[in-house]
Amino acid sequence: MRSNIILFGIAIICLACQNSSESDDFVRSKALKNTGTVSLNLDANTSFEFQNVRYFTNDTLEWLFTLNLNTNGLNIYDLKEEKLVSQFSVPLTGPNALPEINGMTVISPDSIFIYQKMILSKINVVNYKGETLNQIRIDSTFIASDGNEYPAIINQQANTSSPTIYKNNKLYFTRWPNFALSKPENISGNYFVEGYLDLNTLTIDMLPVSFPKWMQNKGWNGTFLLHGKTMNEKGEFIYNFQGDDSLTVHRMNGEVDRVYAGLSGDNLNKEPISNKDKSRSVEELITTTIYWGLVYDKYRKLYYRIADKPINFMPRHRSNLAVYEKPLSVIILNEDFEKVGETDLPEDTYILYGHFVGKEGLYIPRLNPEYEDFSEDQITYSIYQPFDVN
Repeated sequence: MRSNIILFGIAIICLACQNSSESDDFVRSKALKNTGTVSLNLDANTSFEFQNVRYFTNDTLEWLFTLNLNTNGLNIYDLKEEKLVSQFSVPLTGPNALPEINGMTVISPDSIFIYQKMILSKINVVNYKGETLNQIRIDSTFIASDGNEYPAIINQQANTSSPTIYKNNKLYFTRWPNFALSKPENISGNYFVEGYLDLNTLTIDMLPVSFPKWMQNKGWNGTFLLHGKTMNEKGEFIYNFQGDDSLTVHRMNGEVDRVYAGLSGDNLNKEPISNKDKSRSVEELITTTIYWGLVYDKYRKLYYRIADKPINFMPRHRSNLAVYEKPLSVIILNEDFEKVGETDLPEDTYILYGHFVGKEGLYIPRLNPEYEDFSEDQITYSIYQPFDVN
């Protein structure tokens, strides 16, 4: 039996204290239009949630890799043929065991890195058939260049919005906080949220990437401080914090820029709300804009930022699942990080995870529980392409 839809990456969120001189006025030159669909049939062993996906293409292939929660493995689909290519499980016990896998990095069909939940010290390298080609095992603790000792369990993430990225034989990973975010002393510039594993030396080091300064030394609720990243063709990393209307760009020359990428109409002068009042957590979640993910479109040199719009709090909103009622929008940025467009997506159709960029455009899954054609036996992606509005 397939698992029920769960809310991926959602925790309590609060309003933030931030001042911005940026204006919502921008030159709208781009928009997105729905140009087609891709539908994938699911068997009885496949979870329909598609929380964690990777896109791969070369001269002949166009594949979608998905994490299958039901089998502790992967499903691989041919997007051109709309059919299953491979399905395999990773052993829970034995020499090749990786219990509770949580993500993957796809280099090629014959080089796929698979990670265990929260832990970076155990990695399997497999091919698209699931055959183990190599195992990477590192010390359970390590001393990074920042002088801190890190345990094996570092809350390492490898999901759609926080991918582990391969670059120059290094795996650049994200770690989410696993401490009380309500304590201001924990939200420090000395806590690094990004690191890398050097595959040549099998050593781990942290990167000087921390919470945005305006967030530091204040206590927050859950998902506000969760973050993800994408990498452009230059090899620059761009970081997206879910409660931040700006992006942080780490340039190749070492410079760090902050660029405004907020949703029009978002309240830039946000007031803090005491996170001790847990009864308000759902209200805070649905009355605040959250920036769920950022993806780079290398085919068109654009960035797409997935955001939701606040809605009024109602008595029926009793759990975090109320977030599904919030309408989604896509903010479009050009290669210079200039905001060039926004597109509101149809309500009660899409969901905040599982999106990816392919040759044809931005793929967004129709997984909202209120979607009229929702099915546990098939997942349908809408394909959105940018066009010039002028």
